[in-house]
Amino acid sequence: MYKIAFKSILVTLVLLALGAIPALAVKGTPNVANTVHNLSVWQTDWMIASNNEEEICIFCHTPHGGSLTGPLWNRANSAQVYTHYTSSTLSTQVAASRGTNIYDESRLCLSCHDGSISMYTVMNANNVTGPPLPFWGTGEMRGATGLTQGPRIGMGRNADGTVNDTVNNDLSDDHPISFKYLPVLTDAAKDSNRLQTIAYAEGQGVRFFPLGAADADKRVECSSCHDPHVDYTTAAAYTPFLITPNAGSALCLACHNK
Repeated sequence: MYKIAFKSILVTLVLLALGAIPALAVKGTPNVANTVHNLSVWQTDWMIASNNEEEICIFCHTPHGGSLTGPLWNRANSAQVYTHYTSSTLSTQVAASRGTNIYDESRLCLSCHDGSISMYTVMNANNVTGPPLPFWGTGEMRGATGLTQGPRIGMGRNADGTVNDTVNNDLSDDHPISFKYLPVLTDAAKDSNRLQTIAYAEGQGVRFFPLGAADADKRVECSSCHDPHVDYTTAAAYTPFLITPNAGSALCLACHNK
C-alpha cells in the first residue's frame, strides 16, 4: 500500500515538473514545392512563377559552381547598403549594427526580397535550356511583372505613411537583423531581462547564426524566425514560412521576455 502511494506521489511530482518546462517548438514539415518559393512552371497557386523552368530548387541552389555565401547558392547576393531599424529604447548593441553590413545569411533572402535583383537572375541555368543565362526571357512571369504582388522588404515609407516602391534598402520598419544576441541580452543599460536566454530561445526553435557558433558570436538573421522550405499551405500556422507557429505570440516570446 505504501509502495503504491509512493509511486503515485512520484508520478505526480514528475508530471508537475514536466508541466513547469516550456514546450519545445514543433518544426514544420518541409515541402518547398508547396510554398511561394516554388517558382517553377508546375506551380499554379501563385501569381509569380516561371513560364519555362521546370526545376524548383534552381531558383536558390545549384549542385555545382555555386556561391560560397550560402548552401550551394545559385544567386549573387544583394549589394545594397541598408538603413536599419532604430528606436529610443533600442540597445546600444543593436544600434551599433546600423553602421555595419548585413551578413550573408540575410543577404541570401534579400537577394530576392528587397527587389533589387530579379528572382530569375541565377548563376547557373539547367542543362536542358543550355549554358547559364542571366535571365530567362521576357515572358517569365505568369500574370505579373517584377515584385509587384505586395510591399517588398526594403521598401521605404513616404511622409503620409504610404509605401515608397522606388526604395529597396530601407529596413528601418523591419525587425533588426545581423546583430549579435548575447551583447544585447547582457546590455544592463537597456534592462537585460527584456530578452530570454540563448538556451531558452533555441529550445523554442529560434536559430542563431553562424550555425554552431559560440554563444558570443550568435547573430539574429532572417532565418532565425523563418524557414523557406516549410509547408505552410497545409499547415497554415506556419504562415509566413515560420520556424514555429506564432499562436499566442509564441515565436515572439521565444526571445522577448514580456
